[in-house]
Formats: sequence, structure tokens, C-alpha cells
Amino acid sequence: MARTPDGALLKALDLEALRDPSPEWLSAEAWRCHFHVPIWWDGAGALGTTRLDWQRAVKAVQAQKASAHLEIETYSWHVIPDEERAAMGDLHACVAAEFAALTAVLS
Repeated sequence: MARTPDGALLKALDLEALRDPSPEWLSAEAWRCHFHVPIWWDGAGALGTTRLDWQRAVKAVQAQKASAHLEIETYSWHVIPDEERAAMGDLHACVAAEFAALTAVLS
């Protein structure tokens, strides 16, 4: 989604739609989207993540003893940039990094 300077909301169902954005999309003040990335990833360049938010949420759940159950969605391997994926090794290493990131917050 994006909001143009005149207040109109633009919507696209998939990031693929933005490979060659229209002038209307390019005029937007900001773009917002929802997609999954590994929980250990900090983002790249202008692309940020909600990593600090999930870390705070986990700490809050832990402090309140609200749940003994946590779930990590580990299906983000395909969105990791090729150079990072190559450096990482394989899918198993990515899943291990997901668990390590959560364990570090729980410690």
C-alpha cells in the first residue's frame, strides 16, 4: 500500500506488481507492505523490518508469563538476498539462525 500526496491509497496484492512502478506509485510519500523475512534479519538499505517490535513483544510475553508456547515461522528462505543466502549455506542454517535469534532474546 502507499498514500499519494493527494491522499489516495494505492494497493498491490504482490510485490511483483512493483517491479516497474508507475509514476503514481513513485509519487507516494511512503510504501508499506507485509511480507515475511527471517527474524534475525535487520533489513537492507531502505528496507527495514519489525525486528525490534517482535523482540519487545517476546520480552513482554516472557515477563508476564503469558504463554509457554512460541512459534517461529521459518518459510522465509526464498526472500533472503542471494548473496546472504550463499554466505549462510543452506536452509538448515537459516532455520538454526531463526532459533538462535529467538534464544538470544529469551536469555
